[in-house]
Amino acid sequence: MFEILFERSTDAIWLYDPAAASFIDCNDAAVKMMRARSKEQLLLYPPAELQLPLQKDTAIESTVASPGPQGSWRCESVARRLDGHVFPVEVVSAAVTARGRNLRVVFSRDITERKRDEEALRQSQQLLASIADNISEAIYRSAPNHSLTFVNQAYLEMFRFNSLAEIQSIPRERLYADPVARARLLHLLETQEAFSHQEIEYVRKDGTHFWGLASGRVIRDPATGRPSYHVGAITDITERKKAEAEIRHLNQSLEQRIAERTAELTASEARLRTLVEHAPEAIVVFDGETGRFLSGNAHACRMYGCTMDQLTQLTPAEVSPEFQPDGRRSAEVAREMMREASAGGSPVFEWIHLHTSGRTFPSEVRLVRLPAEGQNLLRASITDNTERKRAEQTLRESEEKFRALFLTSSQGVMLHDDRQYLEVNPAAARMLGYSDPKQLLGLHPRDTSPPVQPNGEPTDVAARRHIAACKEKGSVRFDWMARRADGRDLPVEVILTRIAWGGREIIQAAVNDISERKQAEAELLKALAREKELGQLKSNFISMVSHEFRTPLGVILSSADILDSYFDQLTPEERAQQLLSIRKNTRRMASLMEEVLLLGLVESGKMEFQPAPLSLSGFCRRIIGELLSATNQTCRVDFSPGTVPDEILGDERLLNHIFNNLLSNGIKYSPEGSAVQLTVDREAHMAVFRIRDRGIGIAPSDLPWLFNAFHRGRNAGHLPGTGLGLTIVKRCVELHRGCIDVMSTLGEGTTVTVRLPLFRTP
Repeated sequence: MFEILFERSTDAIWLYDPAAASFIDCNDAAVKMMRARSKEQLLLYPPAELQLPLQKDTAIESTVASPGPQGSWRCESVARRLDGHVFPVEVVSAAVTARGRNLRVVFSRDITERKRDEEALRQSQQLLASIADNISEAIYRSAPNHSLTFVNQAYLEMFRFNSLAEIQSIPRERLYADPVARARLLHLLETQEAFSHQEIEYVRKDGTHFWGLASGRVIRDPATGRPSYHVGAITDITERKKAEAEIRHLNQSLEQRIAERTAELTASEARLRTLVEHAPEAIVVFDGETGRFLSGNAHACRMYGCTMDQLTQLTPAEVSPEFQPDGRRSAEVAREMMREASAGGSPVFEWIHLHTSGRTFPSEVRLVRLPAEGQNLLRASITDNTERKRAEQTLRESEEKFRALFLTSSQGVMLHDDRQYLEVNPAAARMLGYSDPKQLLGLHPRDTSPPVQPNGEPTDVAARRHIAACKEKGSVRFDWMARRADGRDLPVEVILTRIAWGGREIIQAAVNDISERKQAEAELLKALAREKELGQLKSNFISMVSHEFRTPLGVILSSADILDSYFDQLTPEERAQQLLSIRKNTRRMASLMEEVLLLGLVESGKMEFQPAPLSLSGFCRRIIGELLSATNQTCRVDFSPGTVPDEILGDERLLNHIFNNLLSNGIKYSPEGSAVQLTVDREAHMAVFRIRDRGIGIAPSDLPWLFNAFHRGRNAGHLPGTGLGLTIVKRCVELHRGCIDVMSTLGEGTTVTVRLPLFRTP
């Protein structure tokens, strides 16, 4: 039974777990009330965001909380729908236990209409109170024990009292000239629950008498049937009573006519009271069968531009143009609405009315059938919507201008809230690589950005921070890394502005592509870095030249001095040894200069890649032979070409620089008599060269700097070198569209792997 009540109830019902401070279930009525797409979506929201009162606290007690049994309570509060709309609710909460869990069943009901009705009733009561204080009749209300609880100003003036409290301070019997008359009225209330047109002689505060025409009625509580209070009215008929003494000689027919006229006036007054309940609106009553207007208030007469007598000669079709905006005839639609109201419905619809001047005006009409014995009476409440329609038209025009600017702007513009994009213009869609702006709707800024921004901050965190700053300050500007639909990152400048849209605050994001600016900044930074690097290279070059040139120059100078001073004393072998030393150091200096000039060519971009057919084995053997000859075969070189094809396509000049440097390094840093291995394998179109030695190895701290110009390992010691060889090797490998990798263990040797695209693709 609870399940049936839970699922079929028209009231929103929730199951709330106080321990977890979350909802664990709700019915479809709750989904509809909160404007959610589904129950699952609604249950994702924490209760605090929905603002539903779930605990009996001071705030709830201040909103008319009423305690109930076993921890239940009732209150009126407000809730927030998922679209942000806040509305009044009545909440009933009761504690339940289910499977050992202490839960609360929360019933909530949207009381927007009730609150609106209460406000209308309050205004109506104010109006009636105003009317009561401004009519000539003395109006009063008394409690079930007949003590006065309300009198209007006319009552005070009629009895010449200053206030209700002053009247309450004396016995009420003193207001009657004959106490029996009051007893008779009380008897009528008890037996017939009403009396009317009772002529009573009253006594004023100052002791003077006057005659009043009294009417009264018992008002019962609809729920219990017990008397709630009595209401009555007194009309001062003193003058009439005096006149009666003078006109008693008139015949009975004249008295009958007066009585009928009095009854007619009373009935008319009752209808007027019904009409003034909604005085701010135009109200008319008409016959549901003939459509003829029977009465209307002053507002209705002003709206149609006619008098009351003229109004009662018209029908709804006659105060309307021939056709309504939907193309249907006004008479036909009017009959349809009248039939619906006559059948018990309460149709509410928009209608175009016609003023007697020929002017038409829009309105909202509400029809309802009035309770009338044997008659089909309909009441129409009519609100002139001219100003509202004009405001809506102005708003539409403003929105159209904004949308035209929004759609045609060359600047990317996006409207979004905390959760998603609401509107995106074509320029923003094109900027992000989307063919249709609709593809972006529903996405969040984090969905069109990489996970992390360039400063290392997570995109989601950065987005929330910027949105919060915009809400606080009104506007913020910042650089942002977006991601296009094709996956490419796009630097943009974003200006967030807080704006009002559809009755709520949202964010307008103006987006500018700053790729060119960022590229220019990057180029400038690269140029600065390059300038710094060149400065460092210059410094290193000067340091290297001063060190590396000094030694061979010193040797050359020393040998030349020996030959010059002791030429005749030297044996031919000694002379030859000095000349050999001069030649050796001269070649060393020439090699140094060649490396410097070669690095200059590579760095300036003047070294070009010019591939040509080449024999792999022939090239390797030539390089090995030249090295063995130049090093006096201090180490042997073991060459293993494997089963790779002999014909390759490469730039022999670049290959010379690569393998000459790598093999000579292997020989230079290896013990005398050891072997340096050169192997060649094939991986698809790549030739894989591996040069292994068992030399001194490279320290781990030196590995990251191997390919920097003029850098030498710390353990190179006295071995000659410029620190340019591996730099030239790397540049030549890159020109050859290949890659190089170095693995080394200090004291155990080094393996250099070079991959070059030398084979034609199979």
